[in-house]
Amino acid sequence: MSRPTLINSGAARAAMVLALAAAVAGCGSGDAVRVAATVSVAMPDSVPLHEPLHVTYTWTPSDDFSAPMEDYQVFVHARDGQGNVLFQDDHYPPEPTSQWQAGQTLTYDRWIYVPDALEVDQIDFVTGLYSADGRALLRGDAGTWTDAVDAHTLEVRLNDMQGVPAFIEGWHGEEGAAAGETWRWSEGVARAAFTNPRKDGTLHLRAHGPFDEVGAQVLVLRAGETEIARIDVTSPANFEERIVVPATAMGDDDWVEVTLEISPALVPKELDPQSSDERVLGLQVFMLYLSSS
Repeated sequence: MSRPTLINSGAARAAMVLALAAAVAGCGSGDAVRVAATVSVAMPDSVPLHEPLHVTYTWTPSDDFSAPMEDYQVFVHARDGQGNVLFQDDHYPPEPTSQWQAGQTLTYDRWIYVPDALEVDQIDFVTGLYSADGRALLRGDAGTWTDAVDAHTLEVRLNDMQGVPAFIEGWHGEEGAAAGETWRWSEGVARAAFTNPRKDGTLHLRAHGPFDEVGAQVLVLRAGETEIARIDVTSPANFEERIVVPATAMGDDDWVEVTLEISPALVPKELDPQSSDERVLGLQVFMLYLSSS
């Protein structure tokens, strides 16, 4: 089993300051209330294949800022070179736009998880504001009005698979839509191997447990022989974990093994004798990725 040579990205972060203005319809007057602010969007310039993206947004209302009456959402669209939307990360900022104040900066972080089925070498990010009535108008660098602003271009190193797991033992086949989100069910015990970054790393896990069928579960994660996390799964909702893995737990080999132990597991046929599914299902895993810190 071999992997391409590890390439260090440096994970350079770049910020692009954009001039924005939201147009909010007046009460039947046809007038627009313009609310000026700036935003900087910082994320890596280049990442390995399937690397989770840590994104920082910084919004700074101008001195002449006037808060809109309604709360806008931020839209973040990831597009290919032809302008097709590949995935989205729309969200409300942690402080509603109706409560923003002139000159007071708002900074927050988000994680974007790129779909595993997506393999493109460049992603263009477009951002803006919108409400139930549609997008707000944004003013770009040239002073022209637009409903979306180019925020960042990301290079994806398709041959750099340093954080992508090799599923060794205790996994069922990949499921899901070919162009959408995919997942694998683990058994009660499952092992995966990653290229050893030989420094501290972060294990990203996005998963779902069969809580409705088996109740609360306990998930134990190990890197080699070292326990790195013990997680109680107490809800049917999907969950995300980012677990620091120290370099000392990864050993000196080229590969580091990560073991997931989940209990209790679900056997559909035992729950429903009419079912033909005799698999042992521990955890529905949407993402398992080891990034270097």
